[in-house]
Amino acid sequence: PTRRSSDLDSKDIASRIQEIASDAFQGNPVIGNPNRSMYSWSLYGLQQRIISNVMYHVDYGRWVSQVSFFYQADKGNRYSYVYAGDLNQDKIPNNDLLYVPANQSDIHFGSVNSLGQGVTAPDAAAQWKALNAFINQDPYLKTRRGKYAQRNGAMLPWYGQLDFRFMQQILLDKGKNKNKIQFTIDILNIGNLFNSNWGVRKFARTTTPITVNGVDKNGVPYFKFDTNLKHSFVDDASLNSKWQMQVGLRYIF
Repeated sequence: PTRRSSDLDSKDIASRIQEIASDAFQGNPVIGNPNRSMYSWSLYGLQQRIISNVMYHVDYGRWVSQVSFFYQADKGNRYSYVYAGDLNQDKIPNNDLLYVPANQSDIHFGSVNSLGQGVTAPDAAAQWKALNAFINQDPYLKTRRGKYAQRNGAMLPWYGQLDFRFMQQILLDKGKNKNKIQFTIDILNIGNLFNSNWGVRKFARTTTPITVNGVDKNGVPYFKFDTNLKHSFVDDASLNSKWQMQVGLRYIF
């Protein structure tokens, strides 16, 4: 058996790779001025990863049998919490990093009327209660009370996946060519085959939990929070979280 683990801290000025420079620039989360690049966590830096491989090989004459397992566990990908809308009014939406309020006085729920006056939402107390609960259950946001979220500071939860492989080889002759037939069965994410809760990855339900409703004439922003938003993560229903099997037959000459 072999095992390997790694712990990585990777940072950069900008992580986004786009065909058009303006797309990479506009999509880079910032605080305030987008022309001032921030040194922060890299989008592609998995902080922790564990890899393990176990193989059992039996050779008995013309027959060879091999069983192997491969396991990997990762601290999930990084992402940024930003506002939905344009907080700094630079005409670039969804790129302003979220300020995580320490208490209710740190945020105004409501809208801005045509006169540039802020109007408090009638359910402001309920919105704060829901937002406060959302922050408390989020493993990253609750550490940033009274501070801005960092670019790529949040991470998806740990996930693990176990893959299985069986190989049966038959030697057809012992001449110069040594023709062989190999039969293989590969099952990816085999844990999910036995339990639907195993090997399931998660992704962020939203990276824009707070919506900008406007900025009044005094420069005070007003926001909206969806009181139905209660959990940070949701199960990934794609093939990444499902078991898959393939059968192979190969003739070697």
